[in-house]
Amino acid sequence: MKKFYGRYTEYHSFGRDELETKDWKELATYAAVLSKLCSEEYNLEEKPEPVEEELGYAHEIKLKSFVGSYRFKSGNSLVIEYDKNKLSDYDFNVITREVAEWGAILGAPFLKALLKICSPLLKDYEILLAYSDLLIKYTESALTEYVPPVIERRKYITQVPLGKICVPKTILLVAQGEVEYFCEKARANIINLPLLFMMRFNSEMIKNLKNLKSKLEQYKGAASIQPVRAISQNLNYHMAFVTESPRAKLFDSAYKVDFRSVKTIDELRKQSSTAPSLLDMVDLWEAFIGRRLLISQIEKILRAGYGLKPLCKLYELWCLRLVLDILKDIFGEYTVPTQLPGKFVFKRKVKGVKAEILYNTTPKRSLLVKDLKQKGMDVSTRKKPDFTIRFSTSSGKSITLISDAKYRLLQNIGDEDLSRFFWYIIDYGEIGENNVLEGLFFHVSSTSKIDQTVQREKPKIRIHLFSMKPSNVSRSKPKLKELFKHLILSLV
Repeated sequence: MKKFYGRYTEYHSFGRDELETKDWKELATYAAVLSKLCSEEYNLEEKPEPVEEELGYAHEIKLKSFVGSYRFKSGNSLVIEYDKNKLSDYDFNVITREVAEWGAILGAPFLKALLKICSPLLKDYEILLAYSDLLIKYTESALTEYVPPVIERRKYITQVPLGKICVPKTILLVAQGEVEYFCEKARANIINLPLLFMMRFNSEMIKNLKNLKSKLEQYKGAASIQPVRAISQNLNYHMAFVTESPRAKLFDSAYKVDFRSVKTIDELRKQSSTAPSLLDMVDLWEAFIGRRLLISQIEKILRAGYGLKPLCKLYELWCLRLVLDILKDIFGEYTVPTQLPGKFVFKRKVKGVKAEILYNTTPKRSLLVKDLKQKGMDVSTRKKPDFTIRFSTSSGKSITLISDAKYRLLQNIGDEDLSRFFWYIIDYGEIGENNVLEGLFFHVSSTSKIDQTVQREKPKIRIHLFSMKPSNVSRSKPKLKELFKHLILSLV
């Protein structure tokens, strides 16, 4: 098995001569699938290339901000690491952990929406693969562990002694003139609850994985790429387990037991007390049927999981979480959208000011754009900013802070990026203090000055450039909070 490491400039790219022919074609197909899904699921500016229409003519694969590991059908692996000039190991670990914990705390509907952004191909179904992997691991271990057979004790009245004789009851029978014995016989039943449970759990996983596989195979070329191969591999394991003789005879019996019953689960734990892997499997089953999500698995998925992940979106979500966290200190709790894109609304007002954040959602057009449109000038970018922070009062006063999180070093943010961001502000911004349109721009450069400003006249625009990552959050967070408080007070 060979491991390839992509060269790194601002983003990863691969030429035809850098990978073996079959591997290159597979990676190009994967990039085309990702590009299509990025366009369908969210408007990602930095989509992988080539796109599907250019697949046959491509001489270079550009994966942009997608990182992680990819295993080819040939057995070779591709490893794409995050740029250590942008994020340290500490930064990356904190970002993945905090986004995973945030999603888990806010609940399953929100986490599913979050995973849809971070995992464009598998979405929240990637959790299913994580469950499947754990089930395979526990099943393999459980097969090597000792589970004592269930001892069944049956009582008989016979004319010949059978098993242990119950003397008092036998004397009673003799006193009644019967020449019979009251006996008790023990029998070991190897068809126990743990075995039926393993059959049931593996069977349930088959149904779910089959549905997932059929959904993914609708995408052209998807059947040949790693995530779908992982599904097929796991599916084959679960099917082999339930169909292997003599276990296959227990299939119907496994469905006659109510494994959702508390009483049954308690008895299952009792019978599995000598097998640690079975007890772990029972915990996994309860999480599976209760649709609970395991933070360790979520974190693994965000890091790479079963495919490459767009680090730019992960960074964007971390910045959103941080902004929400700061505003929570000021405004208290916020309502959580059940899906993303969506709106976060803070429940409490401060000095008559309320706050809300739109994530990847188009805000209302600014008065400036409306005025220009009335004059026959259509200047809108027609794109959505990453997130929009809006402070408003019941009297109609408001400030809209257009925000963008760029997974880039400050020196690699060019005039084109800033120009596009200026148009975002013109499109959706609202005139704030001193007739200035405000913008907030996050980047990953390590700078001595956490916050800088860029200004433009006609119209007056002020962009706050914040260095934002876990290693400097202790300095950047108070500065950002100070900015928010200043804007809030300007409305009072």
